[in-house]
Amino acid sequence: MKIIFCNIAYLRYYDGRIAGELTPSTGGRWVKENADAHEKWNFLNMDSVCYGYVQGLSDNMHIERFEGVSKSNATAEDVTVVWCALKGDKTVIAGWYEHATAYRELQSCFYTPISGLNRAYWFETRAENAYLLPEEKRTFEISRASQTGTGTGFGQYNYWFADNEYAKKNIIPEVLKFIENNRQYRINTQTEEFLDSGDTSPLSDYELSYLQSLSNDQYKEFLKYGYKLFNQQQDADSAYYIAEALENCFQYSQATEWYKKAYLLDNELVCALERLPYLYQQCNRLEESTGCSLELLGILEDDEDDVRDELYCIIADNYTWSGNTKTAIEWLNRIIDESSNNELIEQAEEVKASLK
Repeated sequence: MKIIFCNIAYLRYYDGRIAGELTPSTGGRWVKENADAHEKWNFLNMDSVCYGYVQGLSDNMHIERFEGVSKSNATAEDVTVVWCALKGDKTVIAGWYEHATAYRELQSCFYTPISGLNRAYWFETRAENAYLLPEEKRTFEISRASQTGTGTGFGQYNYWFADNEYAKKNIIPEVLKFIENNRQYRINTQTEEFLDSGDTSPLSDYELSYLQSLSNDQYKEFLKYGYKLFNQQQDADSAYYIAEALENCFQYSQATEWYKKAYLLDNELVCALERLPYLYQQCNRLEESTGCSLELLGILEDDEDDVRDELYCIIADNYTWSGNTKTAIEWLNRIIDESSNNELIEQAEEVKASLK
């Protein structure tokens, strides 16, 4: 089988939380100096996918060390990634990915203003295949080779392929047994938790009171009751609030459908339509992003110059990313000719020059 052990900073949740959680004190010099860790996102469910990072790899992971993978392969499939971290004085298993893709070269998440997350990753897997353990279940210790001998655990790097005979016979079987016995304890968010259950029963007085008590940033907590409200009322505002909550929970594909539903229910709710161009970009649905941008351009008021500039930029980006340089330049020219934003014009001219 294909398996790799990765040593990361110790955190509770790995869903982006640092403030109010734990200040990472392990994981390398950069982590200690910055009190932050890129791997803090490793178990964030981002549009049904988790992206994993480990510090210390060069720009090239030697995935040919996995069985059946050659030096010409860009990816290795069906990899088990075991995430380990220093808890006290012991390196323990904090969680794992199953059926993951491992990349030879460091990847970057598609970055737009919607996500605001400029993330790099070596591994990805469906959120349903990611397992993060609660702290009390992080009990399986992975040795340090400096203490127990070469080939028995992590060496000087934060990753270990465990491809020697000792590891294959003595460590990996026990790790797989631990994984099998602990899947039910995972604490990370699964995609099904964001779905509409279809419950059409009226909200109870308690549920209404709870809903009213939620703060503006308790998006996940809102969803269960937001769905019930929509199922009863079938109104545009309820659909919009669901879309907003899903977007803020990083569930972009689902959010697009609910923004579309809100706009179809009320064509005056243009703010729902305005969310879609960037969301489609985030989902790498560039044609739909362009189509929605063009629709918005058709209903803009004459004095909405800033919005027009932004939509021109979105369309130019979409054509650039899709490799249609000629059309991208046409839209950049519209920015240069029509915008009154000198800084934006200068940027458009620089991009245009780079495309020629």
